[in-house]
Amino acid sequence: MRGSPLPVDRRVATRLIDLCQQLVDAPRHLSIHVGGMVVSARPLHEVVHNSVFRSTQHGWERVLGLAYASTSGISASQFTRWHLDHHDNLGDDHDDPKRHWLSPKRNARWFKLLYCTPVLMPLYFRAAASEARTYEPELRRRIRNERLATMALQFSIMGALFYFGGWGPMLRIQIVPYFLVFPVAFTLNRLGQHYNIDPTHPLKWATLMKPSHFWDFLFVYSNYHLEHHYFPRVPFYNLRKVHMRLRPLYDRLGLKPHTYRDIVWQWFVLNRAPHTDWERDDRRPPGPSSPASRDEHGRVSSPRTTGQVAARVVTQ
Repeated sequence: MRGSPLPVDRRVATRLIDLCQQLVDAPRHLSIHVGGMVVSARPLHEVVHNSVFRSTQHGWERVLGLAYASTSGISASQFTRWHLDHHDNLGDDHDDPKRHWLSPKRNARWFKLLYCTPVLMPLYFRAAASEARTYEPELRRRIRNERLATMALQFSIMGALFYFGGWGPMLRIQIVPYFLVFPVAFTLNRLGQHYNIDPTHPLKWATLMKPSHFWDFLFVYSNYHLEHHYFPRVPFYNLRKVHMRLRPLYDRLGLKPHTYRDIVWQWFVLNRAPHTDWERDDRRPPGPSSPASRDEHGRVSSPRTTGQVAARVVTQ
């Protein structure tokens, strides 16, 4: 910088160098997954972001990922690939798997309500299978084997509950939580992620939720979705602190914190469309569905990541 012909403010340069040093070990992609719920994906989510141990422990992280997946009926390998693809292609209608496969394609109230019912299960597993077909053969085989193993375990548990306790324990312990509670929790959690956003501003590509100890407990801090976008390697239990530290930035950006009651009202009653700015004037014509420009293949070609824009705003 000293040899640069550009004028350099020493205070700005010092601050920039300090920020760069803090980002040395940060991951390349800055985003998030649905993470933690009543049936919590938090353990596997933290493994994906290397937030469990102070340093990367590939062996133990693999063991923890498989252990979590075995109780939830999903493939740990696909969760990891799905999640990182979501990070890499955030905001892309096609290459972001969460947005492409799990966002309702019909902006109709009855169709949105289906996601709160057991219909979510075939929708989710069909999405996972469709996305897996785009993976390389070795990864597809690993996903298939992991999925068969977790399904075998789930059916074994179901059979054991029925054999030793009958219908009552099986319904209370497995069927009702998995098929009735989880879809509602999953849908509610997703409503606080990417549905109410400003597609034109990278720092507003997720929804800012109001802090709540109740939702902190129920969603295992995954309600701080925007904060995790900015700092994905911060452990989930520190995301509330991150929210408090970022309040001046939110004020500067004009971001309004939302409650889940407000989000549910706008989603179902006012029938808002996903991935749009719900705060804009209703008389204003809708903006583009994707916030970034695209290349000839339809991929996002935005020159700045969320983290780069955030760093620029902080240093101004």
